[in-house]
Amino acid sequence: QFVSPVSPSLCSACRSHHAAAHKFLCAGRSKQTSAALSRFERHALATHEVFLFGARIAAEVLARGIGSDPFAELCRIPWHLISDEGCSDVRAAAQREAKLAATESRRLLLEVLRSVSADTEWLTLDWWLGVLGAARRNSVCVELPHPVTSDFLPALRRGSRHRRR
Repeated sequence: QFVSPVSPSLCSACRSHHAAAHKFLCAGRSKQTSAALSRFERHALATHEVFLFGARIAAEVLARGIGSDPFAELCRIPWHLISDEGCSDVRAAAQREAKLAATESRRLLLEVLRSVSADTEWLTLDWWLGVLGAARRNSVCVELPHPVTSDFLPALRRGSRHRRR
């Protein structure tokens, strides 16, 4: 699944915070959650991977408490309106398709979150489109941890240093 287990290289505060967000997107919670997460992930990979990042943002909001959206200050132009397409006819068609895909991704994410009894009233289509737009506009400097770079490569480096001695 797209949400990795808690990394042993994180400090205890970060590990605890990550676990709080992870519980909303954990495929291991139940068969229902796993199936819903699988549908969401397949849709995201087939359409727009930014939906995976958006799900992590939604999990963050839930982990911190719904009233404290840490991403509220970001510029939130609705994601489907941000288009690099050419002429206006092509751009309008691309925007309609993007909005349909985002609407479906939100529906699928709501299935995941409801399967873990999360409050989803706040996750409106406007919020979803806005946070996806914020992710797109602000993702130039965002780096998500990946198990290969955060755990595997440092372990290889440690191992190679021991062999040289």
